[in-house]
Amino acid sequence: GQEIDIFLSWYEFYTLPAAFEMFTSVAALDRAFRNLTVEIFKEDLCPDGNCHGILTPGCINGKSDIDAYLAALGKNEVCTDGWWLAPACRSAPETCIPLLVADGSWHFTSFAQDIASNGMPLALTWFDRGWKGEQEAVRQLTDERFVFYA
Repeated sequence: GQEIDIFLSWYEFYTLPAAFEMFTSVAALDRAFRNLTVEIFKEDLCPDGNCHGILTPGCINGKSDIDAYLAALGKNEVCTDGWWLAPACRSAPETCIPLLVADGSWHFTSFAQDIASNGMPLALTWFDRGWKGEQEAVRQLTDERFVFYA
């Protein structure tokens, strides 16, 4: 047979029909996040010693900063159980590819706009604990498959 070279733009892989099958589901990753116990940054993230279950997805409706981010995206944008679901997978959340970013205040709106305009089926979240929370998840959840951006 003849070899065919296929070159995709950086985002096009995510738009392939079965790309989500290569990643952990948002529901399973959400459970994994919520069950994490902080190990590395204990002094910073849980100085009181209560380090289990403090890393929860941070896209929460009703928080003024998050509501402002959502409003910048347009009408009817909401968080669902801690995640922002892109239009490309909103009607079928099981097809969303999970994306964890370091902090919601850091480019959430531009990330979401790029995701939506390129038709990427991504579910976006972060931890209120910021970069250190993201590092806990990335370092501990080595068997989970998700996209992260620090």
